[in-house]
Amino acid sequence: SISGTLPSGLSSVTALQSITGFETSLSGTLPSELSSLTVVWTMSFNQTSLIGSIPSLYSTLIALTTLNLHQTSISGSIPSSMDALTALQWLNIHVSQLSGTLPSELSSLTALNQTLTLYDTSLSGTLPSELSSLTVLRAMSFNRTSLIGSIPSLYSKLVSLTTLNLHETSISGTLPSGLSSVTALQSITGYQTSLSGTLPSELSSLTVVWTMSFNQTSLIGSIPSLYSTLIALTTLNLHH
Repeated sequence: SISGTLPSGLSSVTALQSITGFETSLSGTLPSELSSLTVVWTMSFNQTSLIGSIPSLYSTLIALTTLNLHQTSISGSIPSSMDALTALQWLNIHVSQLSGTLPSELSSLTALNQTLTLYDTSLSGTLPSELSSLTVLRAMSFNRTSLIGSIPSLYSKLVSLTTLNLHETSISGTLPSGLSSVTALQSITGYQTSLSGTLPSELSSLTVVWTMSFNQTSLIGSIPSLYSTLIALTTLNLHH
């Protein structure tokens, strides 16, 4: 039941490699002074009452592999200076008051090999095509945001992706046939969006996908007969 604020004086503990305060009653803001913790590799303050924005000075945390700030009241935009965190593997800020656009600079985080989860936030703008450089990323979740625009065709380069969640957004345009190259995909959701066009027959190459949900969209046309190859599929939602 730890409570109160994060002491800025922790910045003097420069040998810190891991600092976790998740599922506590911590409140207040993230002290910018913690930018001096240049060997820290884990910062997890999820499920707390933290508020305020992510300090741009955190760009100095070059050893950081895990940043968990989900289920907080963190607000403001993602600092473009985070492109310096090139060791980052997990970036989770979902279920927060995060706003602004997705910085294209996140494309520099090429070590991201686990999750980029920013769902249930107030993020807006479009999906940067530059994120196609995250070729070892496994999960990308931007659902329940205010994102608009189409799915970049360059996302066909995200060959390690197992989860792509874009449901309950204002994403529009067609499903890129190039997603057929992302053969590790296990779940792809785009329901309650403005997706249109037809179901690409090329997606028949996704032989390990188990969920495809595109209900409540403007998709037209027939279900490709080639989808008979989707032998792992347990859920296919195309209603409404």
